[in-house]
Amino acid sequence: MFPCMTMKHSLIEWDEGWNSIQKRMNKLNRVIEGLSETPFDAEDFMMLYTTIYNMCTQPPPHDYCQRLYDKYKETIEQHITLKGWPSLAEKHEEFMLQEFVKSWERHKVRVRRMSHCFFFLARHFIPSRSLTNLEEVGLNCFRELNLRARVAAFSLIDRERKGERIDRGLLKNVMGIIVEIGTKKMDAYKEDIEAHLIKSTGEYYSRKASSWIAEESYMDYMVKAELCLRRERNIVSHYLHSSSEKKLVEKVEHELFEPLANAFKQKVSLEVKALVQQATDEASSNQDFNGAYGMQEHVLVRNILELHTNLGAELLAAFCDNLLKNDGNEKLSDEAAEDTLEKVAKLVSYMRSKDLFIEFYKKRLIPRLLFDRSSNLEHEKSFVTNLKQKLGGTFLTSRIDKMVEDMKWTQDNKTSFSEYLHSNPNVNPGLDFTVTVLTTDSLFIVIWKVQDPPEGA
Repeated sequence: MFPCMTMKHSLIEWDEGWNSIQKRMNKLNRVIEGLSETPFDAEDFMMLYTTIYNMCTQPPPHDYCQRLYDKYKETIEQHITLKGWPSLAEKHEEFMLQEFVKSWERHKVRVRRMSHCFFFLARHFIPSRSLTNLEEVGLNCFRELNLRARVAAFSLIDRERKGERIDRGLLKNVMGIIVEIGTKKMDAYKEDIEAHLIKSTGEYYSRKASSWIAEESYMDYMVKAELCLRRERNIVSHYLHSSSEKKLVEKVEHELFEPLANAFKQKVSLEVKALVQQATDEASSNQDFNGAYGMQEHVLVRNILELHTNLGAELLAAFCDNLLKNDGNEKLSDEAAEDTLEKVAKLVSYMRSKDLFIEFYKKRLIPRLLFDRSSNLEHEKSFVTNLKQKLGGTFLTSRIDKMVEDMKWTQDNKTSFSEYLHSNPNVNPGLDFTVTVLTTDSLFIVIWKVQDPPEGA
């Protein structure tokens, strides 16, 4: 790579040689730090390279390979601890991470240029002694900073979870540096980033779940949970390896849904026990025990149904939405879906607050119809028909029945209009034109969609 220094030279004593080397190393550091107006030019490089080469190839006891290696290592590590660490200690979170990235980039430039100057050591002496190569020297110092950088990076992620805008490019750079500093790239990622992030994510959402269960309705809780899952997948796509998505999402699901399930179990268990005890006490206090017990059975069943209604109306509406929308988790055959919806309609007929269910159902039906999210309009019609049969065609069902009929009317007219344009190409405007009409209570919603024709059409 570089020419061998074959010309004879006078012996270079250690102090003389090291002072010359240190002088030019200090100049190189000032240039890298942006503190010198004089560049580190080819003459500086050749003087430094020649001095090091000559000190390494002198006859014993004046060959200073080991001492030069030790001094190189000491100088690099001292520069990091004396120059880099204090600047990092003065800053916090985002500003600390910015300085961390700058320090690392400067360190890489420094090591790369110094390795060229110490080429003889790198090529001959270090391999023969199985020593740490010059590029690795100083990494241990940065590894000691990994913990602080990781904590600051995770703090930024938490701020983004709360809706704050952060420097995503900076965060991605920091994650990359943490991996780069690691001894084995993928192992370092899993140990230094993935494992700690999953742990801190679990702690974050555990606190959120405790707060939301106490403050939010079931529907609001589920909406927030869905947003959280979407946000975590977004975090993976920006900062993490794709292999982390499944682990991170499973952790979030566990922390958000396990406490919710336990809260439901505890609430239902306590209230059902109270109802059973109430029925038993009232039956025992009645002189005509047998007759009264039959009456108390009816009271118990009615109370249980009322308990179920408080949560069941919203849960059933959410279940129907998941079953009927095209991106829902429930993927059933047409026959199974029809059977399930019929059972739901039957269950609704036993609920006292049927109007509550209809309101929740209508709220979710509107976006399904307006934004073409319904997986099957025939299923929508069939479910409304079942509800009408079970509830007797009341005013409640007539509202959602009208909405489904509007959508069927819209689809029929869209089909007729498309056929008309196809049969009469001379009147075809060349635009994709769609009108959606939906009546909900006193509102009459019309959505117009006009799409420009493709280029060349």
